[in-house]
Amino acid sequence: MAVSIFNPSHGVQLPPLVFKAMFDSLERPLVVKGQLQPWMQAQSWKVTDVCSILGKHGEITTFKICPREGSESFKKRFKKNDPIFETQCDYVDATFTDFVEWLSVAQCQLNEPASKKLKIDTTASDHTPKFDGLSNPLLQYASSEYWVYADYKYMCHVCRDHPELLSAINWSLFGFDGCNGTESTLWIGSEGAFTPCHYDTYGCNIVAQLSGVKKWTLFSPTDSDYLYPTRLPYEESSVFSGVNVVSPDLEKYPLFQHTTAFTALLEPGDVLYVPKHWWHYVQSMGSEPTLSVNMWIQQESFPHERVKEAITRTLISQFTAHLAEPEVPPDWINPNEVILSTGENLKLLSKMVHDRKYQLTSTNCAADGRDSKSGSPSITNKTSSKRNIISGSDDPCTGSEHQQHQKQQSDIEIPSKKDITKREISMQDFVKAITDDKVVTLISNILLKNAHVL
Repeated sequence: MAVSIFNPSHGVQLPPLVFKAMFDSLERPLVVKGQLQPWMQAQSWKVTDVCSILGKHGEITTFKICPREGSESFKKRFKKNDPIFETQCDYVDATFTDFVEWLSVAQCQLNEPASKKLKIDTTASDHTPKFDGLSNPLLQYASSEYWVYADYKYMCHVCRDHPELLSAINWSLFGFDGCNGTESTLWIGSEGAFTPCHYDTYGCNIVAQLSGVKKWTLFSPTDSDYLYPTRLPYEESSVFSGVNVVSPDLEKYPLFQHTTAFTALLEPGDVLYVPKHWWHYVQSMGSEPTLSVNMWIQQESFPHERVKEAITRTLISQFTAHLAEPEVPPDWINPNEVILSTGENLKLLSKMVHDRKYQLTSTNCAADGRDSKSGSPSITNKTSSKRNIISGSDDPCTGSEHQQHQKQQSDIEIPSKKDITKREISMQDFVKAITDDKVVTLISNILLKNAHVL
């Protein structure tokens, strides 16, 4: 089923309050066309131009890399019909200039005879094709075999030296006053790059497609039981589907056939609004690399969702803490996550339960105080703020993205006792809560329902 499209008369720019009222009432995704004319600079962006600007000073960022479906590398690493999560991808630190070079090599190789293509070492023990003797780390990966994705790039980091890029994004057009590139996230990918099917526990999502074409496959929250939700791999505020929604194994996941998929092809100039808890799988289409920006928007349920996320993090941390390193499955924790100690988690949970600071701002910007996804700085001062659940005193947009990434393990922001006005939650309190008969009954019912896929 196609996502509904709203296309006002040609040349008519609707008032921001009209969009705000419309978005507030939406229960299904909506594609808006023809309303990005005021974003004149951003609408002219091309991937290679933006990457050349961002890579001018040699700033390092992390790229996600994965074999293309159907490639030899894909066949060696993955089982047919299994979903591919971020824990199964490769991650390479490189510059945006390196990415431009990789795209250039990829384009040149489309018409190169096989005898002239860069030679690949296929003897690597991990079955990952490697190019020898190249300084650009991305060139280890043949474009015919792999896609490359710069995803979740917070513009407050990667564009901090380029205010003209930040100001080119203006969400005020859609009723979100004061929100610009500082509150936005940048997504740049090659053909085939995708984000696995998931829904965001925090807020809703507004996306602007600026270059290339992306296909969005969305499912209603009412289909959640049919999508086999899982918190493994763990990523704060992301609930993944256990099903490969593009190529489902209906024998293993028979309930998936009861879902209704909504699809949208986002072209340059399109804006997509995704309501709260709508599942989405997103993939770059066509030979042209894609560039899009988005912003997460707070809603009234936000404080409650943060408490739930704090509980989830505590449970995941508790389970992994009692496993020796070799016993912790490598696909349990996403690469961007930090596992905290029991004491740290309980302090954070206490703060989430008792602290009354988390009120919606007048603008509902997703990043009041610079966090681009959830609306608050990170529990660990990470850059990935969709996954943030605790408000810290530091601005997560201070310093480079790579510096923030390197600091995340050591700069954990734990609330002091004076920040917690009521008694801290103890381990006894937590154990009593999760062993309550209602909780155990619910877990039992879920396990019995999913017994055929365990």
